[in-house]
Amino acid sequence: MKVIFLDFDGVLNSHKWIGANQHLFKSNQLFMHSDVDSEAVARVQRIVDATGAKVVVSSTWRRFNSIGELRRVLKKHGFTGEVISTTPTHGGPRGTEIQSWLNDNPVEGFVIVDDDSDMVHLMNKLVQTTFDLGLQDEHVDKAIAVLQEKV
Repeated sequence: MKVIFLDFDGVLNSHKWIGANQHLFKSNQLFMHSDVDSEAVARVQRIVDATGAKVVVSSTWRRFNSIGELRRVLKKHGFTGEVISTTPTHGGPRGTEIQSWLNDNPVEGFVIVDDDSDMVHLMNKLVQTTFDLGLQDEHVDKAIAVLQEKV
């Protein structure tokens, strides 16, 4: 199994997207921590389509949304892949939480898509986005290449 450890803030939503949709947030048609950029979700879908990877949510969104709610957010924006789990929340660097998940779930390949860099010893598996722009096409290509590497 191949896995995408997926962050939301800075990956599936961005400063650019939030700014362009600010009027919807103010009118409560969109809500922070419940809405994401459909174009960014389509980019995750491209990674899944190219690699067959499953999604494990590593975002802080997992702390205040159930896995069912996270699945619904992604599906609402066109995601047809599989969200299989979330990482544990130890409160330490995200990389140690991801490693805890990996210790219990052997995989043949994985990539971390995140705008943060607290991945400790897993930095070579990080495709780092920026909160300004979120997930872009060049990140998709890099994530696919990382997923093709052996663990």
